[in-house]
Amino acid sequence: SGLRYHQVDEAYLQSLFNHAQRMTNSPDWQGTPWVRVQCLFLQCQYLNATGKSKQAWALIGYAIRTMQALGLQPQTNAHNGRERQQRELGRRLWHSAIILERMLALQLGLPPQVSNPLQVHLPTHLDTDYIDTVSGGAPKSSGDRPSIIEFLIACARLYTHVEEITAWESEARIRPDTCAAKKLLALDLSPFLKTDALLYDWQTSLPSFLRTDETFELADDPIVRRQRHTLHARYLYLRLRLYRPLLALSLALSAKCTCRSNKHPHMSETDPSSSVNSPILVTIVRDTSLKCATIAADLADLIEETEDGLLDGGPDDTWRSAGSPYWENVEYLYACGIVILAARLCPSSGVAQLKRAWTRIISLLTRYEGFRAGEYARLARLGRNTL
Repeated sequence: SGLRYHQVDEAYLQSLFNHAQRMTNSPDWQGTPWVRVQCLFLQCQYLNATGKSKQAWALIGYAIRTMQALGLQPQTNAHNGRERQQRELGRRLWHSAIILERMLALQLGLPPQVSNPLQVHLPTHLDTDYIDTVSGGAPKSSGDRPSIIEFLIACARLYTHVEEITAWESEARIRPDTCAAKKLLALDLSPFLKTDALLYDWQTSLPSFLRTDETFELADDPIVRRQRHTLHARYLYLRLRLYRPLLALSLALSAKCTCRSNKHPHMSETDPSSSVNSPILVTIVRDTSLKCATIAADLADLIEETEDGLLDGGPDDTWRSAGSPYWENVEYLYACGIVILAARLCPSSGVAQLKRAWTRIISLLTRYEGFRAGEYARLARLGRNTL
């Protein structure tokens, strides 16, 4: 949390991290296994938030294996309140670790380490988890009563699709100096279509307070706003990653190909997509490319709308930065920038807001360079310079 505040010194945060490492690695550790796993998870969050993705990846894998060895995650029965709290803690730690592990898998381009995260039941609500209680208000007597656990459950369900997305990216990747048309015609689109349908089902099944297309009476609650926007950004990013391989194919199809005697591209702006001689796959590629570019523009707009800079400890902090943290946004913005560059090179990109989104992406990455002096400032600068 300190990484989001101006006043908190980075050296102090590093000292807390070092202290936590000494504590958890000490042979004289006196805490419970639950506390040790929580300590490890906080260290993983710190490493991820300071741009040390590879170290975070190794440590989150260790934390997950520790939970498996301790047998924390399979607990399903609880006979009293304390046992239920321990069971819920185990479930929350497990699924929080899985979410972070899959975020890192997307960053690093690696397959997830755990193939079946739902082997552990999703968390359930405790009385202290409802947002009206967390915010210090009176419990609602009627209608939906949002709980902070809904956000964790929604994230856990969303990130179950990361394995399919990374496998699809690997399968659809086109090698240099190969024919894009042959790759497309040989490509099995069923994993792509299935994952696309599952993401649609996920979005339509969200509770009303987490859906961006719903009007909810608690929409102005700072917790609801932050969870809604963060979840929407993560959903758009996963959609972007799912569609991006077909955008790459679209770009390859519109380039000159050596398999043709005249080296004409397989897809050009003058080719009618409705032609009887055009495979339906070309239409799918074009439509998906347009959607991918639109998602990139929407994600950039969302980040710009919810980005208020680092917090300053003032009374307005509760309402500021009501979206995903900057260490997530740097990755999102760089991916959006690549997509928009590719879309501008494709025939009939047709997305009017691309130029505006591009300006926002460059502006936001420039702003993030000044947030902190550490690794993410370097990554923001590297991303902007590369784009």
